[in-house]
Amino acid sequence: MGKYVRAVTSTKLMLQAEHAGDALPAHLHHLAPLVDAAQLEPLVASCLRTGMQRFTADGEVKLTVLVTWDNTVRTPTPTLGARKAPISGHS
Repeated sequence: MGKYVRAVTSTKLMLQAEHAGDALPAHLHHLAPLVDAAQLEPLVASCLRTGMQRFTADGEVKLTVLVTWDNTVRTPTPTLGARKAPISGHS
């Protein structure tokens, strides 16, 4: 399996559940990078890079990426965020 397959699969499942279909609805075409691993990779890499640059503690960290979008607007904008936390017991 390639990189980001799990994130892409999860995103597809969430979109399908919200929109009751197998394909990405036409009005959500701008979310296509979230359901294609090759397009998602640079977005995630940038998000993780930013998260690491902002982390100042020493030691190992756990990075969690959240992929989301706002369905309350006409054209939902995808958002990627990284949460970082120190791994307990490591220095």
